[in-house]
Amino acid sequence: MKRNNKGFSLLELLVVVLIIGILAAIALAQYKRTVEQSYSAEALNIIKAVAQSAKLYAINRDHEFTSFDMLDIDIPWPKSTRVIGSSTDTLSNGIWALEIENASGAGWGDCIFITRITGKYKGAGFRICSYSRTSRIFCQERKTGTNIPFTPSLPPGAYCKNVMQWKFKSEDQWSRSYIP
Repeated sequence: MKRNNKGFSLLELLVVVLIIGILAAIALAQYKRTVEQSYSAEALNIIKAVAQSAKLYAINRDHEFTSFDMLDIDIPWPKSTRVIGSSTDTLSNGIWALEIENASGAGWGDCIFITRITGKYKGAGFRICSYSRTSRIFCQERKTGTNIPFTPSLPPGAYCKNVMQWKFKSEDQWSRSYIP
């Protein structure tokens, strides 16, 4: 008796579905990472523009700014109450918080932070310190237990190393820092 082979066997269909599932899982993970990198690129552009404006302000007026209103830059985010640490001014779009922290005399200089305040990477972001002099940008992952009104719970490197692909620089009691 001759067998009619016009269709696929159940095993062949299961193998194809399994392969498609694996490829979809890989593609979805890469897609999520790419989306997060685009959000991060926007945040980096904002913090760099604010730092540049702050640098020009400091050069022209011989003192550092304490409010975003003092800068010649338009950030269309509404004012916010204190979101993180001891900021002197904070703006937020509901996903990111942009803040000025004037801590002159603290030994590390004044900083501008942009930090995720919602989502999977809550507590991660970027900082530029001493923006009126030579400044350097860091990717930062805040730790649980710092003086902030939300609880970041990022495992080490979850954002800065895995998403941004920056290298570990240092760690203190408040955060982990990474450099490009």
